[in-house]
Amino acid sequence: MSSILLETKTITFGDLLGNSKVYKVPPFQRDYSWKEEQWEELWWDICDLDIDEQVHYLGAVVLQKLSEKEYIIIDGQQRITTLTILILSVIQCIQDLIDRKTDEKNNIERKELIMNKYIGTKEPTSLAYIKKLELNKNNNGFYTAYLSELKNPTNSNRLNDSDKLLYKSKQYFYNKLQQLSIREKGETLAKFVNTLSEKLYFIQISVEDELKAYTVFETLNARGLQLTSTDLLKNYLFSFGKTKPDLEIIQIRWSRIIDLIGMNEFPTFLRYYLNSKNDLVRKERLFKEIKKNVTTPEEILFLLENLEKKADLYKALKTESDEFWNEKPEIKKHIREFGLFKVTQHIPVLLTAFEKFTVDEIQKLLRMLSVIAFRYNVIGGMNPNEQEGIYNKIAMKINKSELKNSKDVWSHLKILYIPDDKFKIDFTNKIISTKSNKKLVRYILFSIENQVKQSDYDYEGTPATIEHILPENYDNEWENIFTEPENYLYRIGNYLLLEEKLNTREASNKQFSSKRDIYIKSQYAMTSKLSKDYVLWNTETIRKRQEEMARFASAIWRIEV
Repeated sequence: MSSILLETKTITFGDLLGNSKVYKVPPFQRDYSWKEEQWEELWWDICDLDIDEQVHYLGAVVLQKLSEKEYIIIDGQQRITTLTILILSVIQCIQDLIDRKTDEKNNIERKELIMNKYIGTKEPTSLAYIKKLELNKNNNGFYTAYLSELKNPTNSNRLNDSDKLLYKSKQYFYNKLQQLSIREKGETLAKFVNTLSEKLYFIQISVEDELKAYTVFETLNARGLQLTSTDLLKNYLFSFGKTKPDLEIIQIRWSRIIDLIGMNEFPTFLRYYLNSKNDLVRKERLFKEIKKNVTTPEEILFLLENLEKKADLYKALKTESDEFWNEKPEIKKHIREFGLFKVTQHIPVLLTAFEKFTVDEIQKLLRMLSVIAFRYNVIGGMNPNEQEGIYNKIAMKINKSELKNSKDVWSHLKILYIPDDKFKIDFTNKIISTKSNKKLVRYILFSIENQVKQSDYDYEGTPATIEHILPENYDNEWENIFTEPENYLYRIGNYLLLEEKLNTREASNKQFSSKRDIYIKSQYAMTSKLSKDYVLWNTETIRKRQEEMARFASAIWRIEV
């Protein structure tokens, strides 16, 4: 198996658990998290199994083989755990029959057979069950001591949140079974288990180590609340907690980082942190790089310590509303622009620049990065891969103090600066739909308005609407002018700013000759100017106006060092 990436096969639930194998959830993998929404969906899928020949696929499970009898569950623990709890609920129903002396001898035998096949076998001396499923360190104690032994906790309110979900899951399925007639006979309950065993299917993906699991992981689309790449990284990092003090430090630092940035954001944060100091790491190679370069408890602790130091800044770089920027309005403005442009490739540069540069130099650098993002990404639509590589080299040079200020950075950054001639052409041809990018269109229009009028309107706070000169709901008269109106509707040159009362009450879907009389009333310079400059509105005048806007744009989004 070492020569191949993974091994896949289709198996039934019975094939998976109805054998002598043991399945273990890694100690620090996420806790059980399914709730009633997921339980109910699974229950209705199971109810459909009564239809003749009906089967149901429950997605992929990813297993790491430790031996012929022992597997680690990389992905699929939520589904496997929930189905095991469902089996325990059936066993509880059979135990109820035994307690009532209903077909007692046969039901005792049925209970033992189902327990042995799906839950675990009894150890001869202690008569305790050796469990087929071992949950993580937070859940396994409750699962082993209570659920698998068909016992109820003395006070369920004292359980941790995840154990409460395990307990509620058992109650949910037990109550569902109580509503069915099958609960009245051990034989029909056993048939129900056989149906689950034979008609629930998985795609089993077996990998030989965590690295291969990470490599294939992001292509999987397993059902429910999936394991994330963060879980795999966490499992690896926590595996170095060989002593209790080390483990406690790892846990504390991990919790602080995740509390700040969230589970889903961690892999990106980790990658950007590495890219601020080392050679470029692509997303798909992140886990491999960590395994190669972080191999001792000391290195793990050092990595987490530095990640914790950078977590506040990283979080702030992702949102302009963070309190980190409360007294830095000039910086906040550019952070807001990055969010609007939907770019993050610059973050490794800033993670290290904030450590090395003065506030004044950071402000200059932020403006450079913002202008490049607008020219390169927003208007140019260029491939960000080249951009990411250049930012990585700049970040490393800043980290080594080879670049000491924004002017030094510019010497390496200017390769990404789209020159005026190309930028004007790109801008003249740009289409940006207001359906998905209304805020971006407002930003562009207000920036040009401020340039023309020498004003300081805020694109978010100023109450103006975006007027489509060729209207979105165009009529036949407009179609006589534009043979393909949909190709011009969302061009930047077809937009202008207009007061809401003028737009909704007067302009609306009228012809251009009528709209001109309305535009002249507007306080916005670019709007009133248009009414004077253009008598007709057609494909040629849209292009001409957009060329004019491109000239203003090249002056606004410009870097001069």
